[in-house]
Amino acid sequence: IIAFFSVCFDAIDLGGIAEQRPRRFHWGVLVDVGLLWYLIYSIPYRVYLSTREKKDSSYMGVSLESVLEGDTGFKLFQQYLLTEFSSENLAFWKAVQTWKSTYAETMTDVGSRTARNIYKRWVAPGAVLSVNVSHAKVRRVEEYFENLDPEGAVDRAIFDDISNAVFRLMNLDSFRRFKQDPLFTQFYGLEQPSLENVI
Repeated sequence: IIAFFSVCFDAIDLGGIAEQRPRRFHWGVLVDVGLLWYLIYSIPYRVYLSTREKKDSSYMGVSLESVLEGDTGFKLFQQYLLTEFSSENLAFWKAVQTWKSTYAETMTDVGSRTARNIYKRWVAPGAVLSVNVSHAKVRRVEEYFENLDPEGAVDRAIFDDISNAVFRLMNLDSFRRFKQDPLFTQFYGLEQPSLENVI
């Protein structure tokens, strides 16, 4: 710092004795230093910010639907939910989607039994993997199955309210945090996905 201001004020030490001449402030030196700082630090930092903003904006364009469409994205999101102890939400949503697509045309006896298994596992009172949705939605499904004929066909839309609520919860809550996780970076292709220990 002393050397810098000595140069700026044109103080030159000759043999321990400063040259006796008027001290002038050299603005050119200060401008040169400022320009050097700009070139070394500012420009690379601006490039970094620009790259980061483009990356963040592209991340914002990735939807939960697109992540769950592929097997790799689904497994990585599932692995992330395990760290939040909320993987039952995704498991329930997937089970409902598979059930509905399998029995899109005709609700067979097997389809009805599958629906009852979904109900017992994720919705029924005391379910080990109960999903995190409002009591009103759960109660409506409970009443439906309590009054359903044991041999009757199950309405394909019976889980829609709960399934939609679970998806919204994942999308607005867990998925937003997932975008900040290294697992999402892997999915997005910045690194090669590592599916070790993925359940």
